[in-house]
Amino acid sequence: MIHRQNDFQRLLNFAHRQKIQLDYETASNYHNRTRNGACYPHNMKVQLMRNSWRLRNNPARMVEFIINIDRGEFISEWNTYKLTENGEVDSDLTHYSIEELGEVANTESFNYGIPHGGYYVYPRFQRTHQFLDVQQPRDNLVRQRAKKIYRAPKGYHNGGQFADLIKSGGVKDAKAWQRIPHDFRAEVYQSFVKHLVSSGMPNWGINYYLSSTMRYRQYSVI
Repeated sequence: MIHRQNDFQRLLNFAHRQKIQLDYETASNYHNRTRNGACYPHNMKVQLMRNSWRLRNNPARMVEFIINIDRGEFISEWNTYKLTENGEVDSDLTHYSIEELGEVANTESFNYGIPHGGYYVYPRFQRTHQFLDVQQPRDNLVRQRAKKIYRAPKGYHNGGQFADLIKSGGVKDAKAWQRIPHDFRAEVYQSFVKHLVSSGMPNWGINYYLSSTMRYRQYSVI
């Protein structure tokens, strides 16, 4: 029986073949928008690293893949849009359910802006991310509606309760989170955020926290 790889596994294989590094460090709260304040993130952000220098490939980090942590599937507005009979994207809001708009709100992003991240960016390029990703041309009607329904959570640094699960641990973070039973995740996540707030330590990802906390160590990945 042939085992079908999910989107995340295919991305990892592609990066390995092309010798491109992946970056799990940037915040994903704008891609974990919810209607009612979900108790923990469901999606992670994976970017091409700024220092993945390739002669024929764009080295910018603004290829943002958004991936459902459990299913390993890409989250993309293009999975949702419907087409009219003449092949254009259907902008009739009544043709989309509330659930379908969730993927539109949390979609991936592709542009040539270079965000700061953890890497040096020449001054003349420092606002390219702002221009191309934040101050982009106005969203289409469907996404405007989606973003009004689904709101981005506030990060724990700003008084909110959002913290990324997937950080420097990368694949290990994802595997560790998948090992935690669903009915136990809210408790683990709340403890994780509380630790980050009280300790003032950097967020190194859920696997680091699990491995350094006796009660949850059984779920960590070595």
